[in-house]
Amino acid sequence: MCGNALGAQVEPEKHYRLARLFPEGLQDMSWSFDVGPNPLPPGHVTGDFVTMLAVAWSLVRQQQADAFDMLDCLASSYSPGSAARYSPYNALALEGLSKGTNPFLLAKHAEQYLAVTPSRVIRAIPVGVAYRDASADVLREAADAAVVFTHPTERGSEGAVAIAAAVAWLTKADPATATPQQLLEHLLTVSNSSPDMTAKLQLLQQRLPLMVDLGLVTDWRAFWGSAYWSNFTATANLLWKQNLAMQCSLNLH
Repeated sequence: MCGNALGAQVEPEKHYRLARLFPEGLQDMSWSFDVGPNPLPPGHVTGDFVTMLAVAWSLVRQQQADAFDMLDCLASSYSPGSAARYSPYNALALEGLSKGTNPFLLAKHAEQYLAVTPSRVIRAIPVGVAYRDASADVLREAADAAVVFTHPTERGSEGAVAIAAAVAWLTKADPATATPQQLLEHLLTVSNSSPDMTAKLQLLQQRLPLMVDLGLVTDWRAFWGSAYWSNFTATANLLWKQNLAMQCSLNLH
């Protein structure tokens, strides 16, 4: 939560601008680049983080992943006049829920009529914590429950499963011996039914040697100008191209 609130005040500024303005890194809540209507005040979390808390509350309340209760918690968490900043898709989906839109049509209407596509699914994080000892199949069902109404596509579902599985693995891993390679190998076993997610994880495996052994970052300006950052951005671009290729393939079919 602290990291989300700290970073929210400079979202969506580019890294090179932040490197110039904050050479020692962002360390307080005194800055804000949000100067539009209803700006996000310092110390507030983003709307995407609010939806994650809503899922967590449902898990606590029901002691299980109940898709309809999560839907109720998501709708109740939305406050259109609040300072929380939502992604365009989440704002649209939550607005529809609060107005009584059929939840099964949310994603279809958003993409078909308003050209707004599903965004990230960080709300799967509490699912990973709650289901850290569950089998892969049970974890998958729980992650699906958190996103079934807003991210009904394979990509959305597999993204939620990957996030939940990663969190579940990390909660039990030994920090002294766990490695990123082990995590990726675990995620490959969980996501083996999705060619798209499998290809992304394999790409990360190939690129991993270029991004390990970073060590402690003590100078953000130096980090953003280093080969490490160049490799990170190159990997992100490759993943984006893979997403684009997959989308083109789906459109052709």
